[in-house]
Amino acid sequence: MTVDVILAVLATWCAYSLRMETLHWPHGGEWWVYLLGPALAIPIFTGFGLYRAIFRYTGLDTLYSTGKAVALYALIVIAIHSWNMWPIFPLTLGVLQPIIFFLLVSASRVVAQFWLTGISLGKQPNQGRMLIFGAGAAGVQTASAMAVTGHFKLLGFIDEDSAKVGQTINGVPVFSPGEVPALVKILAITDILLAIPSASRDRRNKIIQSLHALPVHTRTLPGLTDLASGRVTVQDFRELDVEDLLGRAAVTPQPGLLASSLVHQTILVTGAAGSIGSELCRQLLQSRPQRLLLLDHNEFGLYTLHHELHAWCQAQAPAVDLQA
Repeated sequence: MTVDVILAVLATWCAYSLRMETLHWPHGGEWWVYLLGPALAIPIFTGFGLYRAIFRYTGLDTLYSTGKAVALYALIVIAIHSWNMWPIFPLTLGVLQPIIFFLLVSASRVVAQFWLTGISLGKQPNQGRMLIFGAGAAGVQTASAMAVTGHFKLLGFIDEDSAKVGQTINGVPVFSPGEVPALVKILAITDILLAIPSASRDRRNKIIQSLHALPVHTRTLPGLTDLASGRVTVQDFRELDVEDLLGRAAVTPQPGLLASSLVHQTILVTGAAGSIGSELCRQLLQSRPQRLLLLDHNEFGLYTLHHELHAWCQAQAPAVDLQA
């Protein structure tokens, strides 16, 4: 609020100086014109919720709200001066002063955002150096999220679209895939993020294979299904999973075939407490067998798994006989 009061007075001074074509110093009743700006601006800005905004996350919506608030401010200022017909306030100032005021207020928000973001980035001693593979909507949104979190420093986009190569997105250059090895070496890249959720499995595999020999950590964004469902956002980086490394499309199990072999059956799982065995047991319970026997020499691991599965069975499948 203090900054906006100062800016309102400064905008009035700038408007007077430009209108009079000389540096202005208020005299007599002109002081009331200088006081009118802050007196109107603060209540209007408060009503539009501008002082509830977190400056670090200032975006176009905030600037749009600021524009609406200043537009209302300008209408009130012009109405007041038109009604009073003050000779000390030429009506052209009623247009000039709000324009200057809007520019100053918007600039102050942008400066505050960059300043606060810079403080946040200064607290990231192990900031990674990243390239984003994909200059589409997902890649741009991810870049915006990265700018706020400060965990990575974005040094470039990679895209196969020749129309985008050589261009910049928010000041970040776009490179072709063939330049990646040189960029990794020259820019000391530590991470590459695949931001192409709509790409086919074959295309993703080819990209991953091309990055395999580079000394970088490769991550990926979730798929379009997860993004659309709201379960994850573009900020949720994840490691490459087995499906990303397959040389073919993943084959999903057929519930009908599984059920015919598992429902009402007694199943013994050896090595049940291991990573593969425990996940196998969790999947088997989904098919509701009659009895599931857990076998392993790791007594504590077996106890932990049995405790977990027993709780699940009580809630989801009480008819399953679970034994360890």
